[in-house]
Amino acid sequence: MTDPTEYDPTSLRNQPAMRAGSEKRWLIAGGILLVVAGTIFAFLMPLQFASAGMALSLLVAGYLAMILSAIFIQSARAKSMTLAWLMAAMGISAVIGLVVVIALEWAAGASSGHSGV
Repeated sequence: MTDPTEYDPTSLRNQPAMRAGSEKRWLIAGGILLVVAGTIFAFLMPLQFASAGMALSLLVAGYLAMILSAIFIQSARAKSMTLAWLMAAMGISAVIGLVVVIALEWAAGASSGHSGV
């Protein structure tokens, strides 16, 4: 049985970036995400070394996975889908990492008696 969204031009999986897009656009966007989020986590390292370091490590690992996927996956559609999922995972891990760092800093400030204002 065929997928009903396979021929639907409005389906997310049928967008040009997913069908036959170049891996360059995903690698450039992922690199920008890595630089921006990585810079934020690098500045947060003095506050929460372990948490910010783990988030930064996840970002670097995600981008390395994107590079390896771009090199080794042959099918254009599979490559685009993999790169999109990896970039989404990088973004989600960056947001979760930032929330964890902020929560830990807030808890540390609350336990030390600072109001945070």
